[in-house]
Amino acid sequence: MNRFYDILTASGKFPPTRLCGTGAGPSTSGRANPGPHLPLLPSLLRLLPGMLIAGLTLAGCAAAPVDPGRSLSAGYAYPVQPEITFDMARGEEIPSGKLGERLAHARLIFLGEYHTEPRSHRFHMDVLETLLAGGRQVTVGLEMFPPSVNEALEKWRQGDLEEEAFLERSGWYGNWGYPWEYYRALFGFFQTHRIPLHGLNAEKSTRKAVRNGKRNELPDPIRDELAGLDSPLPPHRSLMLDILKDAGHTGDLSPGSPRFQSYYRVQRMWDRLMGARAARIAERLPENGVLVVLIGSGHLLYRLGANLEATRATRLPVLTLVDRVVEKEELDADGSYRVPLGMADLVRIYPRRANGGHGVPGASPPSLTGLKLEIAGEGLADTGERLAEAGGGLADAGERLADAEGLLRVKEVRAFPSSPLHALKADDVLLEFNAHPISSETALRLAYERLPADARAILTVKRKLQRLEVDITPRRPGHGNK
Repeated sequence: MNRFYDILTASGKFPPTRLCGTGAGPSTSGRANPGPHLPLLPSLLRLLPGMLIAGLTLAGCAAAPVDPGRSLSAGYAYPVQPEITFDMARGEEIPSGKLGERLAHARLIFLGEYHTEPRSHRFHMDVLETLLAGGRQVTVGLEMFPPSVNEALEKWRQGDLEEEAFLERSGWYGNWGYPWEYYRALFGFFQTHRIPLHGLNAEKSTRKAVRNGKRNELPDPIRDELAGLDSPLPPHRSLMLDILKDAGHTGDLSPGSPRFQSYYRVQRMWDRLMGARAARIAERLPENGVLVVLIGSGHLLYRLGANLEATRATRLPVLTLVDRVVEKEELDADGSYRVPLGMADLVRIYPRRANGGHGVPGASPPSLTGLKLEIAGEGLADTGERLAEAGGGLADAGERLADAEGLLRVKEVRAFPSSPLHALKADDVLLEFNAHPISSETALRLAYERLPADARAILTVKRKLQRLEVDITPRRPGHGNK
């Protein structure tokens, strides 16, 4: 399950609302009126599980983080046309073919992505191609993985792993959770150009300890990385509070409330680890080297996240580029979108496409993101055999239990209410997908993502000793799902 669900739905602290560059949160029309706090625009909310927009922040551009509330309440913004790269530091569009000049002196570049927007990923490949064409030695840092996955990343880079094996070895669906189809071309680009790859994020154990306020139980090296994490950063705290409130969360969201503190500790931890680790990697590169970090844009807004932590950790030039997906209703009459000053060094705007597929023709890839699975535990076979030997009414149950060991079992369904995944129940044992045996969780998730537009999706399951067929066909716009 992706980290959005781990944090926001843990212990019922927050209901399922996407915050990190996924575009699945509540939607409203029109531009918010400036107020005393950061009046986050609807599209900004969708950028943050992820969790956030990205930028190219030139180190030393500002002596201190920009207060987002002050910038927006003053109404300072540039009108930016869609799908052009706008230089916020210079107040002008970067002409086609000139991007390389703007990036020439940067040694650490944060590319803030919108996780489910293929146009964002395609542009990031353009950035990497531009750097390579300019003779730069490019290395990539990745939000979606911790450093423990680096061996699998290296094997992928060298072409030593097939696609499904890479997803298994890297724990793609456990560490990240977004459909592989969104990122497949990007990772193919990494492999084609043999670009070194590094995981930057926290291990699950670190995330859990920080969320529960047990940082003292972490290993010494991790505690050292997180030293000083509790030091105040008021603008960032205000940004996080406004995002949660504008996303519709209710209850006590004051800075001192336990549920906000739990959420906020993890946000700061993510930014600290990814920013500081990126800085260390960048400092090890040669003079013509550049580390490009792919990260949710929300981790970079207003130089308050991972880019701030990197700037504090190194004197190398740091640049931030942020991608924004906005509603068409938020565009001005001339088609431009007003981007507040201080948001990033470079910005690109993408109007949301009407098909609901974030740029994928017809629809976005179907996803089993809301489905948490586990392997049916060892010992089931022995227990089942003993029940079968006992005979009587337990014999049939024993045989079925024996057959379940090693198969995938539903642990939890944490999808949105309208999701077809709610047809599944906890403890369902998965047997077949569209009449084919399920070889692994990765194989199942890939098959679902690649389901043809007009195809049904039928899972054969065991539920309370019964064999059932469960329809989990994705609901796609324009395909008449019932």
